[in-house]
Amino acid sequence: MRAHKLECSVLAALVLATGSAGAQQKAADPPKEAKAEAPKADPSKADPKADPSKAGTEEGKEKKPTLTPGYSWTDKPAKPGKWRPKKKLDPNAPIAMFPGFRMLADGSSQVWVHVTKKVNVTAAATSFALVGAQVNVRNNTNALVTEFFDTPLARARLKPDATGAQLVLELRESVAVKHRVVDAPGGSMMLYIDLPKAQKSYSVRDDFAPDTKSTRSTGKVLPGKRSGKRGPSP
Repeated sequence: MRAHKLECSVLAALVLATGSAGAQQKAADPPKEAKAEAPKADPSKADPKADPSKAGTEEGKEKKPTLTPGYSWTDKPAKPGKWRPKKKLDPNAPIAMFPGFRMLADGSSQVWVHVTKKVNVTAAATSFALVGAQVNVRNNTNALVTEFFDTPLARARLKPDATGAQLVLELRESVAVKHRVVDAPGGSMMLYIDLPKAQKSYSVRDDFAPDTKSTRSTGKVLPGKRSGKRGPSP
């Protein structure tokens, strides 16, 4: 009898010990819900505005530049160069400069050139050589276009020559031109070429039609009847 009671007490003690150990193990282990990992974010559902570089949608991706026809602004600019005459300039030689043109009150016209020192002028029909002179600035070699003035002169140009500098005239009427040399301050001189009054008017351009295709492309005056009246239409 006593042995039976002792055996029952031992079994009860073992059951209690086992139950307390299981409770302690359950308390130490976290719940299964806590161990479960958080679900990974779907890259396809990511917000492209938050991080465009990691977004998987087309909206978040950077757009590649497209090639379109037109002008390119990446071209390297041309290096500006200095204009140099064909032959070396003499610092002590006279310089021909400031070619000019003007209309006079009586209808005649005049062309002139300034020379820093006195030189000999050799005149031909429509050219005037300044012996020993030189042109040191490129802008002075640009042509003086006078075709829209009432003058027999169409254009005049100062250019370097083998003997020095030369003033060349291009006439549109057969007229006799006269030249004269006038002393200027500082030992310089002025060459004047006088032209008579033109036989007809060249400044009237009423037949000029800028809206036509041929005029825009060539800049030529269209043929037609010219009227003496100028100004806006009434």
